[in-house]
Amino acid sequence: MVRVNIMLDEELYKELSTIKNKSEFIRSAVREKLRIIKEENLKKVLKEGYKKEGKNLKDWESIVADAWD
Repeated sequence: MVRVNIMLDEELYKELSTIKNKSEFIRSAVREKLRIIKEENLKKVLKEGYKKEGKNLKDWESIVADAWD
C-alpha cells in the first residue's frame, strides 16, 4: 500500500468523518470512479469505431441476413 495525502473541503470531510474505515471507503470510491471512467472511455472508443466502420457493418448485416433466407 502507498500512503497518499489528499485535501478535502470541510463539508466533505464532515460527511466522511461518519465512516468507520475511511481508507477502505476511499479506496472503494476511487475504484468505482475509475471503473466508470474506463467504461465511458470504452463507450466513446466503440462509438467512434462504429461511426468509422458502421457502413461496413450494415453491409455485412445484409449479407448475413441474405444467407439466412
